[in-house]
Amino acid sequence: MKFGVCLPFYFFLFVWMVVVWCQTMLSMLAAIDKP
Repeated sequence: MKFGVCLPFYFFLFVWMVVVWCQTMLSMLAAIDKP
């Protein structure tokens, strides 16, 4: 099944996007906190 093979890839992509988003938010908050 192609869907069974693609599912872990999309899950990994989703997790990676969440990690990048969290790091971006943290860096923005740090920049605001320390001008």
